[in-house]
Amino acid sequence: MSKEDNYKLNAARTVDLAKRAATLADKDHLLDLAEKWLDLADRAQELRQRSERRKGAPHEHPLLRRKLGPDGADGRIEAVRGFGYRYRRPARSAQ
Repeated sequence: MSKEDNYKLNAARTVDLAKRAATLADKDHLLDLAEKWLDLADRAQELRQRSERRKGAPHEHPLLRRKLGPDGADGRIEAVRGFGYRYRRPARSAQ
């Protein structure tokens, strides 16, 4: 079970406890706690997604991509993981 799933399970259990709370103050406290568990689940999901993106292709800045177009100035500019960007000279045609 992932951290994200554990946090969601803790939130559900906390809501169940809140349903059985004796006082309104206890119920409010437990519902606040359940909300914090769900916030942690969201954070864990964001971290997991960010980690998965890093493992894949290099991240390209959207503003640069918009300015250069989808091919990156005819494919001559490319993202290099851990470095930034580099210019690739066009291949010379043999005459």
